[in-house]
Amino acid sequence: MEASLPFSTSPGHNDYVHDIKFNYYGTRIATVSGDQTVKIFDYVSPNPEATGTDTDTGTGQWLQKEGSTWQAHKGAVNRICWAHPEYGDLLATCGSDHTAQIWEEQRLSSMGGRWNQKASLNEAHKSVTCINFAPRHVGLKIATGSADGVVRVYEAIDVMNLNHWPLSHNFTTCSDSDGELGVTSLSWCGGRFEPPMMVVGGSGGKVQVWRYSDSSRNWHCAYDLMSHGRSVSDVCWAPNVGRSFHLVASAGKDGMLMVHKLRRKGRGEFASVGDGGSGSGNNGGNSNNDDELELEVGKTEMLDVPNGSQIWRMDFNVTGTVLACSGDIGTVLMYKSDFNGRFKCVSEVSPKTVQKNSDNSYSNSR
Repeated sequence: MEASLPFSTSPGHNDYVHDIKFNYYGTRIATVSGDQTVKIFDYVSPNPEATGTDTDTGTGQWLQKEGSTWQAHKGAVNRICWAHPEYGDLLATCGSDHTAQIWEEQRLSSMGGRWNQKASLNEAHKSVTCINFAPRHVGLKIATGSADGVVRVYEAIDVMNLNHWPLSHNFTTCSDSDGELGVTSLSWCGGRFEPPMMVVGGSGGKVQVWRYSDSSRNWHCAYDLMSHGRSVSDVCWAPNVGRSFHLVASAGKDGMLMVHKLRRKGRGEFASVGDGGSGSGNNGGNSNNDDELELEVGKTEMLDVPNGSQIWRMDFNVTGTVLACSGDIGTVLMYKSDFNGRFKCVSEVSPKTVQKNSDNSYSNSR
């Protein structure tokens, strides 16, 4: 696996880095930390005249421009996400101060700009633990999960007025008995031929699929996937590129890494559990809605994880065939789907490997 040049967050954060996100094009990186700040890094390609080629050799630099660091919350910043570029340079953050913030960049020059706060979403009663923009076809919406066990969905009705984000829906996914952290992670379904759906992970170990019903104009729990023995660290809904099924990955503090399969069958009533016995159907009182597609829960695949380690963050590639995971072992594990649809670990990337490969790439490019 070819690695590009590593970069340093210098001047760095003064506390633990809680989240890192690339923008849509992979040319900008946003980081958040317990020091209450956000930092933006821009990829600057090398001068073609200096490299003697018109293509990017991967020897560019990640730089901070003017105005790319600011205090976003009054407490630790937990998560950050980018909106689709159709809506401009738009960021959302959430933190331990019980709020979620919407930020828009005002470009002043090629050397930098200023990030302006457009809205503050403060309906949560506890720390906001996760945040995610909806897919482009769903509209300019954002979902937040908080330690009070509630998922809230906000919508910018007028995309030209980003100061107004009314709360459109909210639903409770976790009770007080499910743990103190409530909702720990969420991820939207990107399928264009599905109603709005998201997978939600909780501190009690539950992994649930929630679906929006046009008939009732409300969200309901469609399926309970196989649970974790401890709190869910992260969930991720794979992009659906021409498949007849969906893939949902979940990782927990119990050391388990799972890939759940949801099959799309057609229209009608909600299907019962598939042949794997790994989840349970829950019609949420909307089983007769013909506007929604029927799903069934298939087998859940357990992925091999190094003994005693935990996965903290993960994400699929654009085709949903490679799953990248990072955790407490200090490496990135790459799982790839084989011809049977099973995920196997095909690569392990460590800081030493990245540095060695980048040094070789730089030497070869000179």
